[in-house]
Amino acid sequence: MKHSKHLNFFLIFLLLSSLFLWEYSNFKIKKLQITNIVSENKTDYSILLKPNSFFTEKELPSNNNYVSNAIDKININFNYQIKNQSLQNLKYYYEISTTLTGYTTEKAQEIWNKKTILEKNYQFSNKDFFLNQNISLDYQFYQKLKEDFENTYLIQLDTNLKVNLRIYTSEKEIDNNIELNIPINDTTTAITINENNKKQKTPIPKIYNIYQITSIISLLISLALIFLKFTQKFSKNEKWFLNKYHNLIIKVTKEPNIPFTNKIYISNAKDFGQIANNYNTFIILYKNTYYIFTTQYTYILDN
Repeated sequence: MKHSKHLNFFLIFLLLSSLFLWEYSNFKIKKLQITNIVSENKTDYSILLKPNSFFTEKELPSNNNYVSNAIDKININFNYQIKNQSLQNLKYYYEISTTLTGYTTEKAQEIWNKKTILEKNYQFSNKDFFLNQNISLDYQFYQKLKEDFENTYLIQLDTNLKVNLRIYTSEKEIDNNIELNIPINDTTTAITINENNKKQKTPIPKIYNIYQITSIISLLISLALIFLKFTQKFSKNEKWFLNKYHNLIIKVTKEPNIPFTNKIYISNAKDFGQIANNYNTFIILYKNTYYIFTTQYTYILDN
């Protein structure tokens, strides 16, 4: 029947829509979830010495103690890579900065700091991140800055220089820091490298949760309609029709051959039964569809 066909199309549409919404939201959520991020830090440095009569080398490798007054420059190579195993592209940013901090010699309380941004940049949106950046620091500049502060305020300080590389993403899914700690004093200097990685769970936009809820509701509605369709076999109109015209109804198991005649759909069961009476003919029932065959027309109960 026409209404039944419309209902079938609606059920198919509802089922396909709910499945599409579910799959689409699942795909988006999986794409946003950062499940495995691997970072590789190959940051290194070397010490460039001032001209002197004691060291034959002009440049010393990392992981040593150095005579502070012999240091001219500190050459740092930030070599850092992030491999992102998720499906999502990320917007990576990085910043290289120095912070000179002065502490009281007695209680090691911070009383002064000076931060300088050496470089701030944005790398295009990508799954992975790679940086190979060289920075040269004038050690004597920071040592002189410390001495000027002490001479100006007549205070003795323990001073530390931090050189920080920060790699982060727009939504803070990644916030990694590589930090070089360089003591600024009058005797010897030992440099340490620390890495601090903060990986946060990517926030999932609420719209995808709404999609999932909508898909579940649509699926439940479609299942409920299917259940009603197959359990409520006859409408009230059909029940009245069966009681009134049961003596004219012939149920067949094989689909009848519909003659090449004009088809007329009747929406009212009472009118349909009256047509059978008028033609003094039987009503054929095949799979919940009622037919009346005449020489000119085929009447179909559209209920």
